[in-house]
Amino acid sequence: MKKALLLISIFLLPMFLQSCGGGDDEYEGSGSGSPGQCQAKTKDGTQCKRNAEEGSIYCWQHKK
Repeated sequence: MKKALLLISIFLLPMFLQSCGGGDDEYEGSGSGSPGQCQAKTKDGTQCKRNAEEGSIYCWQHKK
């Protein structure tokens, strides 16, 4: 039983941390948004609410 729990935790913990934003990745203009959310800051200093484009951390408007 203990081995099964250990194996499950080894496989599920990284997925849980990634989905909770618990990774160590730092982006320019990063905020605490969910994965897939544009990481740019708007003019008023809040995080952009658009979804990032595939393969990017920015939406179409903030893409550099």
